[in-house]
Amino acid sequence: MYSAGGRRLRLIRPTAGCYKIACRGHPAGDFLRNGMVSIIHRKNAAVIARGDAIARIAPFRSVFLPCMKALARSLVCADSCPCQVTFRWGETMTIASTMTRRALALTMLGAVGAAMAMPARAQDAAQSYPDKRINFVVPYAPGGATDVAARLLAQKLQESWKQTITVENKPGAGGVIGNDFVAKAAPDGYTVLIAITQIIQAPSLMSKLPYDVFKDLAPVTQIAISPIVLVVPDAQPIKSVKELVELGKTGKFQYGTFGNATTSHLYGELLKKNAGLDWTHVPYRGAAPLLNDLLGNQVTASFLDFTTAGPQLEAGKIRPLAVGGEKRKAKLPNVQTMAELGYPGFEAEGWIAVFVPAGTPKPIVNKLSAELGRIINSPEGVAGLQAVNLVPVGDSAESFEKTLKRDFERWATVAKTAGVKGE
Repeated sequence: MYSAGGRRLRLIRPTAGCYKIACRGHPAGDFLRNGMVSIIHRKNAAVIARGDAIARIAPFRSVFLPCMKALARSLVCADSCPCQVTFRWGETMTIASTMTRRALALTMLGAVGAAMAMPARAQDAAQSYPDKRINFVVPYAPGGATDVAARLLAQKLQESWKQTITVENKPGAGGVIGNDFVAKAAPDGYTVLIAITQIIQAPSLMSKLPYDVFKDLAPVTQIAISPIVLVVPDAQPIKSVKELVELGKTGKFQYGTFGNATTSHLYGELLKKNAGLDWTHVPYRGAAPLLNDLLGNQVTASFLDFTTAGPQLEAGKIRPLAVGGEKRKAKLPNVQTMAELGYPGFEAEGWIAVFVPAGTPKPIVNKLSAELGRIINSPEGVAGLQAVNLVPVGDSAESFEKTLKRDFERWATVAKTAGVKGE
């Protein structure tokens, strides 16, 4: 631990003899000599690295900038030596040459000046944002709950910001194609992903993905929770989960899902493992064909999303036995949760949420998050989402990030317990 102007600097993964802290009173020559220094701005902090030696310096303005100025002034290279200095602040500037102490110092001071200007530029960008069309990308076909939620938000955001908001459907590979498209888009706030829980389930179900949800995407807000209901056709005599489990152990019926490695499938296999059931999985290409076969009594049970199941539950054509999640649902107050019935592990729920490419300036993320949150929690937003049986959330980017990490762990546990793998 080192002290710089009354503030502490912490070393992470140091390699002996490889570094000296670059700050007041700590010459930086040994740290820089014949090596590469990377300066990375992350969430109001900075990282300086050379090889395996990494010094994390925070906060940005009060410690990092003074340290870098001191570093540039305190270089102790007695001779000209080959130095490579890399500054990563959105884009990378690399200077590789033989530099004298003065030349390298001037280079570093110039980079510090550029770094000081970047937060201001980001703030300016946020103030003028949006100044062109924003594109909402939905990685599923039109007509589903995700598409409905995206179009509701797009309409209200367009009215609020007086800027064109388009909705583009990019279905395929269970959402992976659309997710990847946004992950690789420019991080400027003009390409926005409307995703579902699959985005954090997939890493536990698939061996390889073209993106990392935590590294390549930035959370903006959780739009709504999509409850899951365990249902049976009204033609079935089954009136409770207990009766379903008793019948399920006979191996005489099938359960349907709205796709392999979906929430519906994960829940079905989890109940199969926990209750010792002997029922056969029948995957469908979406919730609509599954519902049709439920209504025709061709499958005995299903974990179905409430958006799809709601109208038929109201019509009495299918019967609810239980709901997923931590608590009962307002529209089904008398239907117990799986946990209440003695079956833990069903606390994780489906949801719809907003992401932007990683690297999008934080002021833009916050501006988009705040406005979408306002729309979601407005009377019109709540009514629009509840009309398709979604539970509005509209939280901050920071709050949703915590939910994302928590649910990632939950679904990983469910996938491992259930033994489900994607195609």
